This record gives sequence, C-alpha cells and structure tokens, in this order.
Amino acid sequence: GIELRHDDATLDESLPFTHIYVFDRVFSKRTLIALAQVLTRSPFFVFVSFRPCNEWWRYGLVKVQPVAKLNCRTTGKEGCNAYVYINLERAPGFTHLKA
Repeated sequence: GIELRHDDATLDESLPFTHIYVFDRVFSKRTLIALAQVLTRSPFFVFVSFRPCNEWWRYGLVKVQPVAKLNCRTTGKEGCNAYVYINLERAPGFTHLKA
C-alpha cells in the first residue's frame, strides 16, 4: 500500500517506510538538517530527493548512496533533477558505515 502524508516529518522520531519521496526543492537549511536526522534513524530502502548527495552528506545523512538522477519538469515548466538514493544500511551484504 501507499501512504501519502502532508505534515512536518522533522517532528517524527523516524519514518517507518520502505520508500520515501520528498519534494524538498524549497526547504530551508534548518529543515534539511532536521530531516537528515530523522532519515538517519529511518529504515527506508529507497529515498528520492531533489537535493544532491553532497548536500545530504554535509547535513549528516551519510548512509545514502545515489543510484540515479532523473531530469524532471514542474507543472510551471521549470527544470530540475530528482536524485534516487539507496540506504546503504539496507543494502545486501553491507555490514556497517565507516566513520
């Protein structure tokens, strides 16, 4: 099943979903840092974001690895990139993240 949520995910302890899509193009740095903390505690397999990996890594979400970049166009005809990440902690054969 699918659960669509329209709320402040930064207030959650973690997000108990296998796949997470975030339209984060206009999120503030403070929101991204708070969201990175929540995502670090979350057991997702796939994460889709409009932010590049170096930005997520800088905010502390180091367990993600990009696997695809998709060119998108908003309804207002604005071009953007969506990045697809996997959670390394859920990858087969993965043992731990190096500090």
